[in-house]
Amino acid sequence: MAFKALSGVVAYAAALLMAGQALAQAQDNYFSRDRNISVRERARPGYDALGMPLSGFIAYPKIELGVQENTNIYGAAANPTADTVGIISPEINLASRWSRNSLTFFARTQTRAYASHSGEDTTDWQTGGTGRLDLGASTISFQGDYGYLAEPRTAVISQTSTSFATLHPIEYYLGETDLDARHTFNRLQIEGEASYKSYQFQNGTNAADQLVLESPLDYDRMVASAKAGYAVSPDTAIYASFRYNTISYPNNSATVTTNGASRNSSGESYDVGANFDLTQLIRGDAQFGYLHQQFDSPLFKPLDGFHALAKVEWFPTELATVTVSGERDVNAATLPGSASMISGVASGQVDYELLRNVILTGIARYQDDAFQGVDRDDHIVDVAISADYLLNRGVGVHLAYDYLTQDSYGVNRGVTFNDNRVTLSTTLQY
Repeated sequence: MAFKALSGVVAYAAALLMAGQALAQAQDNYFSRDRNISVRERARPGYDALGMPLSGFIAYPKIELGVQENTNIYGAAANPTADTVGIISPEINLASRWSRNSLTFFARTQTRAYASHSGEDTTDWQTGGTGRLDLGASTISFQGDYGYLAEPRTAVISQTSTSFATLHPIEYYLGETDLDARHTFNRLQIEGEASYKSYQFQNGTNAADQLVLESPLDYDRMVASAKAGYAVSPDTAIYASFRYNTISYPNNSATVTTNGASRNSSGESYDVGANFDLTQLIRGDAQFGYLHQQFDSPLFKPLDGFHALAKVEWFPTELATVTVSGERDVNAATLPGSASMISGVASGQVDYELLRNVILTGIARYQDDAFQGVDRDDHIVDVAISADYLLNRGVGVHLAYDYLTQDSYGVNRGVTFNDNRVTLSTTLQY
């Protein structure tokens, strides 16, 4: 009798659960944030690529041909060197056309050829893909990529006490993976995510044909997070999240500043936040909280402070999208002697659809990098304007101006420089 009673309770609970799931599916998705469509997301019939059907996929081949005028190719503080850069960027994307689930692949490469400084020539390549499994009230998403890339001369790893010490830009292998799983039950959503990123820098040589070691700056970063959200209405949800991270330098070696001490660290952040899609005007996701980073070596003091991640889009009209975003977090440092850095980034972007096939964009970005273990603080400002003109489905023209400036402070400060870049390119696609 007891067994039958227990079986009846289980059966009844299962029936309630199934009914609740059916009701939740019948209702609006409390976590859907697709009421508004940004200028960049909007479909443009007559101008979007057609693609080539390939079994259950569609292939989108594309190539971009461009030329750039760069006023400071080395990111030098004084006596900047200018050059003209030719850019060739072929790419192919494969996208599934299934009614459920999705899978995409991509492969791309970019060659940058300098008219007067061939030692700066680089060729990058990268390949990867993304996927999504729809399992009723659950969704599993994953992505990964691997590539061989070159750091710009303006990057921290390229800046030393003697500017551009390596004859050739520093190159590296980059591998990234990310797995995200979420389950939604009526007004409750639970999410877990894990990501891994690995940088492997290649050593270079200087003007005296001496080896310049970059491999000690290799690093791996792992992040695992959990989030629970509750929808207070169909267009607003609040949530709490916890994130754990590790930063490790597999080739750590002795330097004057670290005395061979390990630069590895681990930490966590605790946040509360909200995501929303209100009326026809605003959509966003913002979270704020506290971060803590502990280092293996007592040589580096623990980091504690404010943690933030936010992105808000404003739609004043159907033809304009204003995006404001910001982040403050702990990141790995590609600077000898530094174990990590606190990075604060704030940016704003305006996209305006002047015509159905003409899009104007303005971007302003500010970044503050404070290095741990080294007396250095970099302030970076990047301002850009651009115009995209779509002639038809297969041809587009892009014109952009980008101004980059860096001010560096501290005993171990880096280079303070300004750089102006003008780029004109055309895109051919099918």
